[in-house]
Amino acid sequence: MSVCICGLSVLAGTLPARDAGRIIESDVRFTADHSTKFIHGKCLDVRVEDFSADWTEGKPGLKRPFSVVVPIASMSTENKDLDSAMREVLGYPAHKEIRARFRGAAIEGVNAVLTGDLEIAGKSRPLVVKGIVVDDGKSILLTGSFSVRMSDYGMEPPRL
Repeated sequence: MSVCICGLSVLAGTLPARDAGRIIESDVRFTADHSTKFIHGKCLDVRVEDFSADWTEGKPGLKRPFSVVVPIASMSTENKDLDSAMREVLGYPAHKEIRARFRGAAIEGVNAVLTGDLEIAGKSRPLVVKGIVVDDGKSILLTGSFSVRMSDYGMEPPRL
């Protein structure tokens, strides 16, 4: 059995500096490491729900848990055959979205660790996202990534 590992850049959010209460831009991209090739794609309609942050001791912190939601129908590799196979494996249309729920964030200097859980195809598992924070004085950019084993969520990689 082949194992497909997906690396996701989960939250690339831009926050206004010193007014970190809202996200003004977000982007989610993915790379699937299939046994025969790497597949790259982008999520075209990402929602960030319930995000609220403030500044404590000179660095941003979460006020409450928040979610990053990716509608499965918005995931695109720019190859409709691959997209169709990917959606089928992810349980679409029975499962319409992938949801990362973040409950905690630790920021030390430029390093950030977000903790929560990731729900794919109706199964939820713990999630840790390691990332980098860049503050240019005008905005704060948070980028992070993690890997997902499809088998951890009971999914079989598609045959390509």
